[in-house]
Amino acid sequence: MRFLGISATLLLILLPVPGQTNSSSIGSIDFFGTVGIDVQRIKDALPLHVGDQIATHSMKSAKAMIQQSIKNTIGMEPTDVAIACCDEQIRWVVFIGLPGKNYRPFQYKTKVNGSSKLHPQVIAVYREAMDLILESIQSHASEDNSRGYALSTYPPLRAKQLALHEYAEKNRELIYRVLEDSGDDEQRSVAAELVGYGSQGRQQIVALVRASQDMNEGVRNSAVRALGVLFDANKASAELVPPGPFVAMLNSGIWTDRNKGAFVIQGLTKNRNKGLLAMLQKEASDSLLEMARWEDKGHVDSARIILGRIAGIDEKRLFQLVAAHDLETIVQAFRHNSPQ
Repeated sequence: MRFLGISATLLLILLPVPGQTNSSSIGSIDFFGTVGIDVQRIKDALPLHVGDQIATHSMKSAKAMIQQSIKNTIGMEPTDVAIACCDEQIRWVVFIGLPGKNYRPFQYKTKVNGSSKLHPQVIAVYREAMDLILESIQSHASEDNSRGYALSTYPPLRAKQLALHEYAEKNRELIYRVLEDSGDDEQRSVAAELVGYGSQGRQQIVALVRASQDMNEGVRNSAVRALGVLFDANKASAELVPPGPFVAMLNSGIWTDRNKGAFVIQGLTKNRNKGLLAMLQKEASDSLLEMARWEDKGHVDSARIILGRIAGIDEKRLFQLVAAHDLETIVQAFRHNSPQ
């Protein structure tokens, strides 16, 4: 079982506007893509701060104000402004992408325009499941990934998840077809979720890896999350996944790419493959250090675990350090012991 408190958004599809709340305060504001940029100057000019209230109906205007402030301050647009739900106190968490030296555009698949569609009933079940996520967090539910797909201990959400699994088992060919060629973003996003709830094997992993490079953020989010859950259940499944695209995600200008890319890389580094660890040290050190230092503690663990593995910290000791939020010990070990 996995506790779904502050870390819940690592494991669940994270929706930018939770329907269950009309207004909430900002719990944290974090940045990425910061290398070579005066972040303090940007912070000083921001129109919103920790503690300020944002209503769901004013989300677009809040993002627009942040974007304009950054453009006015540094003369460049932010790569992303993500306002997401939620920290442990059910407050908004804000992530702002900047075009620093550790930002590199991620290469997405070409947009598709097919007409394949899932049955309306399963779309409705998916939406209902998404609407129950915040309730499950508030009830301090845990999540069981042992079957290769997520099952919450919160009964209403669990019932919807089991319904998704049943549909996935009975409609496999349709789901794969929708994921590959539907021109509708929501259809592909739901299909990616359903592939994760379906039969395990090479076809499933290949489809999810391809979907993780979809042009739509929601599709990528669903696919990468499903891969991470699979790794929890079956460590051997990670051997079928090429690490390159997910290492590249760590430097993306989109927050969900970095968040979910780190989630997958955490699974891929369990076996401490030296080549992968060296690749990460060479290509993503700045981004991992950035993520590890975020104020929102619900999204730092994967980066800290990856840094600790690069540094060669024993797995048991590493998880003790992560649980204790002892970042400096991890960073010091990383700087002294990481491959050159």
